[in-house]
Amino acid sequence: MNKKTLYVAILLAALTACQKAEYTAPATLSDEPIRFGAPGIALDGGLLSRAAGPVNEFPEGGSFGVLGYCLAMKGDNTDLDYSTGPDPWNSKAPRSTPHLFHKTEVAYNGSACYYTGTQRHWYERQDYLYSFFAYYPYSDDCFAVTPETQAGMGAPTMRFSMPFEGGTENTPREIERIPDAMVAASTDVTRGDGHVDLRFYHLLTCLNFKVSNHNETNAVVVRGLRLKGTFYRSIEIDMAGDEVRYPADTYSGTFVFLDGAREEDDVNVTYGNPAEKIGGKSLMLALSQDLSQNRPAEAREHVRRFHELFFTLSPEKSAIEHNVKRALLLADKSVYHYYSDFAEKGYYNRIIAGNINQVLKVDSVVCDFNAYPYRAVTYATQKIIRQSNVTERSLVTTCRLLNASRSDDNPNGFTIEGFTIIENKDLQTIKR
Repeated sequence: MNKKTLYVAILLAALTACQKAEYTAPATLSDEPIRFGAPGIALDGGLLSRAAGPVNEFPEGGSFGVLGYCLAMKGDNTDLDYSTGPDPWNSKAPRSTPHLFHKTEVAYNGSACYYTGTQRHWYERQDYLYSFFAYYPYSDDCFAVTPETQAGMGAPTMRFSMPFEGGTENTPREIERIPDAMVAASTDVTRGDGHVDLRFYHLLTCLNFKVSNHNETNAVVVRGLRLKGTFYRSIEIDMAGDEVRYPADTYSGTFVFLDGAREEDDVNVTYGNPAEKIGGKSLMLALSQDLSQNRPAEAREHVRRFHELFFTLSPEKSAIEHNVKRALLLADKSVYHYYSDFAEKGYYNRIIAGNINQVLKVDSVVCDFNAYPYRAVTYATQKIIRQSNVTERSLVTTCRLLNASRSDDNPNGFTIEGFTIIENKDLQTIKR
């Protein structure tokens, strides 16, 4: 090796040593403090968001708790490893500690966020990557957050619990006590970003009740509205992989929207003027698994409602058209083909001309959820009511159910396809 080559090798070794020392030696903090931007609210669903609740903008004066990470621990778990600063969150998460922020309260005054106590600063190095996790509201009564100490390693786990214990279905529960629980995560943030942006996701589903009146003649009077049952109490979010778990603890009770005790509290619903938000209350209740557990019941209700609309007929053209139109919004063209066939054969005209009422009662709906689309078989009884007699007919139908977007016209979120009438025969005729 000649002298020139030797000098180059020594120089490269020296530079490498200096670079490594720069990573492994304690990093220098900059003069620039870590600041949080105005928090946002996610309204587009996602793994950690069930629905937009009453809080669609982060509340002025509200506070959230935050955990802030940047560095992982060395192998002996005694010191921070400054060489891990540029590593992405997924690689250093298991050995990282919330050494920047640990359950620190951050308040929002409507325009900016601020926290009290020691000001936290970015590191001088521009290539360090930071990760922040937050929960709202900032309250030990609502959230249990790990790591329990600032020295604890690993991504945080946030467990939200409803403010209720045990009880029975008749135990009164206060809607007002349930907060609009939310969480947020922002990973691999750099100093160059200038501040930390947090976008919060709802953990609960907002339940409101709306009543519409489709009778032009009479008003609908809502005397009372209650929701009772047994509900999951807690939800646990593991931020290591956005995993959601549901602990086994439950509570039971009754939530009152309208108590029905006083006549002056009744809600009168006139034709074309739906009553919004019955009782003036929103219930932040359903954890994300609750809706999936209710899916079979929603499917049966969707099928039942369709049959009642499509097969219950009065001798009035506008009433028939109104019901059929609403039924068609719940199904695909397979139902429209039946409607067109009935109309072409003069079925509806005979109903009107003969002053006939047709009433349908759904006896049962059997749904198979083992395969998608879901298959449903409906067993029902028709009554054909004439001036002289009443004819009872059996009705058996099959269909498939597809998941669909929820709307006022389709509150259960299904579409009926492949609708087929497999039996419709007379059972008996009774003279009047």
